[in-house]
Amino acid sequence: MQTQTDLTEAKVFGALRKRFPSPAWVLLPQVRNATGYFVTNTADAIAVSVWPSRGLYLVGIEIKVSRSDWLTELKKPAKAEGIQPYCKFWYIAAPKDVILPGELPPTWGWINAANGRVITPAPEQEAYPPDMLLVASILRKVSDVTVPRSDVDAMAARRAESAVHIAELDQQRAEDTAANLIERIKVFEEASGVEIAAFRPKDIGEAVKRVLAENQDGRVYLKELQRLHRQAVQAADFIGLGLKQLREANSDAIGKD
Repeated sequence: MQTQTDLTEAKVFGALRKRFPSPAWVLLPQVRNATGYFVTNTADAIAVSVWPSRGLYLVGIEIKVSRSDWLTELKKPAKAEGIQPYCKFWYIAAPKDVILPGELPPTWGWINAANGRVITPAPEQEAYPPDMLLVASILRKVSDVTVPRSDVDAMAARRAESAVHIAELDQQRAEDTAANLIERIKVFEEASGVEIAAFRPKDIGEAVKRVLAENQDGRVYLKELQRLHRQAVQAADFIGLGLKQLREANSDAIGKD
C-alpha cells in the first residue's frame, strides 16, 4: 500500500486513469482556464466525458498529496473559480489521511489518490458551457500530450526495418556457420584421405583415437569411416534444407509485422 510520502502527482494521475478510462473519457493534466494573457487559473486535471450516451461534460480535479498542500488549497478558495464553473463535478484527489472530517467544501467530491476510487461523491453542479478561451486551452493541452499519427507510423516503419535487419543478420550467421562446418569437413577429408562416415563426432573421434593409439594404417577402420561419410553427406543436405526453412520462416515473420 502506498503511503502519503510515496505518492507523486504523476502517480496520482495514473490512478485517475482508472477512474476516467479511455475511450469514454479524455483525461488531461494541468489545464489552464484560458490561453495567452487571459490565464488566471490551472486545474491539475480535467476529465472530459466524450460519450453522448453518458452525457458530454467536464470534471475538474485538484491533486494534493500532502496535508500541507491541502491546507494551502483551503486558504485559496478562489483558485478553483477560473475552471470550476464550467465543470459538472469538482474533485480533490488526495490520500485518505490528508483531509479531516468537515474540511471538504460542500461542492467538492473526494477521490482516493492511491487507487482512483471515490471516497466522497461530488454533488452535481449546473455548469456553464465552456467559452472559447477554455476550449482553446483544452485543445492546446490535447496537442501537447498527443503523438501525431505520422510520428507513430514513422516509428512503426523504423521498427519494421530494424526487424528485417536483425532477421537478415541471423540468417547470414546461420548460413556462415553451416558453410564453415561443411568447409571443415571437406578440409578434414582432403587432409586425411578418409571419407567421413557419420555426422556423429563421438564415432569419428573414437575411430581416429584408435587409429592413432595402435599406429596402424587405418585400413581396419576405412570401411567404417566411409559409412560415416555417407551419413555426413546426408547431414549436410539436412542442414541446407534447415537453412531454407529458416529463411522462409524469417520472411513470414517479417511479413506479419
